[in-house]
Amino acid sequence: MTRRAPALLLLMLAALAGCGTTPRTTWYLLEATGAPGAAADGPRIGIARLEVAEYLLSPQIQTRDGPNTVQRAGFAQWAEPIDKGVARVLLLDLAAAAGTERVRLAPWPRDWVPEREVMVRIERLDASATVAELVATWSVQDGARKRPARDRLARISMPRSGNDGSAVAADLSALLNELALRISTDIAADAAHAGDAAGASD
Repeated sequence: MTRRAPALLLLMLAALAGCGTTPRTTWYLLEATGAPGAAADGPRIGIARLEVAEYLLSPQIQTRDGPNTVQRAGFAQWAEPIDKGVARVLLLDLAAAAGTERVRLAPWPRDWVPEREVMVRIERLDASATVAELVATWSVQDGARKRPARDRLARISMPRSGNDGSAVAADLSALLNELALRISTDIAADAAHAGDAAGASD
């Protein structure tokens, strides 16, 4: 009996392990949703700084369940650091929105001089049971920094498309695309203002 005890113990542990199987972790990505069609000779845009609020840096996907509380999913996680994902998606979406392939994140080569520099801070990027919301501040400045930066604030929200991790990732991706569209519009307005100012001074 004594010799059989270890074997019986192993069988019991195996049975218990089978009954308490840990749920499989699923990994999610933010995806750029801007329509392609950027031009190789479009304007040069440099994302000089991109910051993400500290509370967003958790690897778990999180949702809000109250004004001051968030829930972090144990088995639904981001496949990359969220700040890296935001940077990747915003760059691609901004390139699509501005119609240019020449968008770079800092640091860039010394011989590459952007026509416009953008600085972005994501203050909020999450979802509740019914709504996904983004709050961001950004500024646009000419590459030569001859004029004061144009500061902006955006609060963007949209209804949730679903309740699982894939829906959260898709909804947050759509919010970033809308932010890129707004930044692109602001860049175009700044360029037009610069052109009017130059014409007036001639």
